[in-house]
Amino acid sequence: MRIAYDVTNPYSPGSTGIGTYSKALVEAMKNTFPENEYLLCVRDSRLKKIARDKKAFINNRIKGANVSHHAAFKGFLMPMKKPDIWHGLDVWLPDKYTGNSKIVFTVHDLVVFSHPELLKPNYVRAMRKKFERYFNEVIPDAVIAISEQTSREIKLFFPSISKKVHVVHQGVSSFWRPVATVHPFRNDFKYFLFVSTLEPRKNFRAAREAFLSLSPKGVKLVVVGKNNDEKEELFDSKNIIQLGYCDKNHLRILYNHSAGLLFTSIYEGFGLPPLEALSCNCPVIAERSLPCSDFLPEMFKTDCKDIESIKEKMRFFLETQERKNLHLYVKDLTWTCTAEKTFAIYKKLLNK
Repeated sequence: MRIAYDVTNPYSPGSTGIGTYSKALVEAMKNTFPENEYLLCVRDSRLKKIARDKKAFINNRIKGANVSHHAAFKGFLMPMKKPDIWHGLDVWLPDKYTGNSKIVFTVHDLVVFSHPELLKPNYVRAMRKKFERYFNEVIPDAVIAISEQTSREIKLFFPSISKKVHVVHQGVSSFWRPVATVHPFRNDFKYFLFVSTLEPRKNFRAAREAFLSLSPKGVKLVVVGKNNDEKEELFDSKNIIQLGYCDKNHLRILYNHSAGLLFTSIYEGFGLPPLEALSCNCPVIAERSLPCSDFLPEMFKTDCKDIESIKEKMRFFLETQERKNLHLYVKDLTWTCTAEKTFAIYKKLLNK
């Protein structure tokens, strides 16, 4: 089988959730099913941006004897290579696509339809136009939703493709694990983590309010992630450390030494950071309505509108030393399992 993927996101500098999914899935596919050929395509509109950061490209580039790299430029590549499957890992197809492959899209969320008030109007308009084009004009052969929540949203807003939707959960890389490392900060202080791109729907304000209200002596709140749209005064405290974007090696060390991850997001398509944290034996405080909470024990769930509840869980984690076996909660969430379920969808399409 010859499978073409859009890998623009993982090859872009500073890529986060969708990039993580895209790279991990393709890596798992090429390793689990080495008999296939994988055509990894980058959108021509992003080539210059990616080329400006050669280090990021080298670090993220997927290699393998069964892998080749291409530019997805107006579809000319696809008929020439004749892939059996085109998989848009973030709902994308080359302009003027003329291939006859089966088309698969992965949908991470439909927040622009379900919660447009959480986003900028220009972004909402652009993304709605994108989804309406790809679901009403292109008509994919299969749609992969990364959670039951996303599946429900697709069926609600695009009922015409309801029968083509398949739920395939994300996995957690074996990279995220307990490791013996030195403390990431010089003074060895205790700290909670907040890991997310900073924008209103990520609800940093709730984590900040709970932390500052608790005001634990000698404890910091360490914030990891690019600030897209939050006011800088939210970080104006000597006990809040804003690190910005961190590579995964640094983040793994931070997880391993943290008193706990605060994941107070209002909305997520899935939400990988809590599962990565648990894999590193890092406790988690997560909004119970998020899809990732389906895989968390009750002790880690909370209502993030309830600041007192967040405070109580933070206080508990500061006083609790036992955290050796938290990784066992997520041991069955593997990218190999994600790849196997995805490949089963491909085979079903081609056997019709």
